[in-house]
Amino acid sequence: MIHFKKNLLIIIGIITILSSCGQLTNQEIYSRPAEEFAHGELTVAYVNYGNTNIGYDAILTEVGSTYRSLTINPQIYATNDEFVTDVTTQLNAGNGPDLFLLNRTSPLSFQKIARNGTYTDLTPYVEADSRFSANDFEGLTAGQIDGKQYLLPIAFSASALHTTEENLKKLNLTSADLSDAEGILSALEAAVNYAEKESSAIPLFPILSGRQNLASFWVEAFNLPVLDYENKEVVLDKEFYKRTADIFRQTLNSFNKLLSGQDDSILADPEILQNALFMLVKYDKSGYVYYEYYSRLTALEQTPVRVPMHSYQDAQTVGFLDYYAAINSHSKNRLLSYETARIIMDYPWDNALLYSNALFGLASPANKSTFQQTLSLQSRPRDIALGNDTNIALKVPADAQDKLLNEKVSTQVIDDNCAQIFTETMDDYIRGNTDDFDGCWENLMNRLTLYLTE
Repeated sequence: MIHFKKNLLIIIGIITILSSCGQLTNQEIYSRPAEEFAHGELTVAYVNYGNTNIGYDAILTEVGSTYRSLTINPQIYATNDEFVTDVTTQLNAGNGPDLFLLNRTSPLSFQKIARNGTYTDLTPYVEADSRFSANDFEGLTAGQIDGKQYLLPIAFSASALHTTEENLKKLNLTSADLSDAEGILSALEAAVNYAEKESSAIPLFPILSGRQNLASFWVEAFNLPVLDYENKEVVLDKEFYKRTADIFRQTLNSFNKLLSGQDDSILADPEILQNALFMLVKYDKSGYVYYEYYSRLTALEQTPVRVPMHSYQDAQTVGFLDYYAAINSHSKNRLLSYETARIIMDYPWDNALLYSNALFGLASPANKSTFQQTLSLQSRPRDIALGNDTNIALKVPADAQDKLLNEKVSTQVIDDNCAQIFTETMDDYIRGNTDDFDGCWENLMNRLTLYLTE
């Protein structure tokens, strides 16, 4: 609670900033080859969690070594708290870094900061950028408010369920029954009911890479509406949320071992793979887990099925912006900041850097091509131990690979402050520490309302 209040005060400080963004001049809005515009000095703020030479560290090192006339002064923070505290102080003084490089765990509320004028409206830049085709870039709409562009997408991912045709048959279902959010939820409830009668069955086994936030996961996975910033209302669907919370509540004991993060050992365990009716993968755009799952279940003579998580609202596959950029409206280097972000978006990152940074699902056409090559290399046969003496080859058909890459994804920006509120109010119910759902829900509504209106 102390940690949350600290972040709350910091966010309130940011919300008090007055916009200093003036009108852009015609001379300021243009696009040229990178070698022509990449001249000047830029401050770039990001969190690296104390892990140097990976993530944004590696990206900026690569950019700096390629564009010698571009001087990048990194403002690096080991924690989100340090980042928010220091950057807030600078912003309140009318200063701050030129470019923000953010990720899915950023505590800065996109909706609040953008509406307050702290982020530059990038719409004029995007519209004037002759290299830019909105249809070519994944995740653009996630960075928009009221039709204005505030964030540039760098990388995204999605969540998915893995199962088999044999498991669906046990539940009297087909993959067509899982074509929307309601169908997926009903299938998971059917798995819970089946497991009550069949003791060996594991209804759901999640691989939750990243934050282990059970309380807010389903909100993100189904893109459930939570806060209406225009009308200042909490709009979360209580019945739908309770159903999702109950699924985790009823299956928690079956995957406590997984919460230690032993993804590889879980995937290599034939007993778990055979008994798990559904396997849930939180960040799945790379397809790595699906390749492992596909190969091992095929060796067990089952037919794997990958079911993307569908939006509660429009039945599109839900995606998350993992990495994204925003520009400080106080900056005197807004154009250079924009062009530097565009370098990051378009740069043909090599396969090693791509995977060492977990930039799996890059948003641009150039990196999608690189990613395709990476998946092709990854899907070449290689031996994997299954059980005691069985070796199988990792090989996934091209059509499954293409589906992973070309699936239409409706992306969103995760608000980590909301995720924290869900954890602090609903976690006790999900983990079975209390049966009072209504009491937890009332606390959740009060906290969300305060966060919305503060």
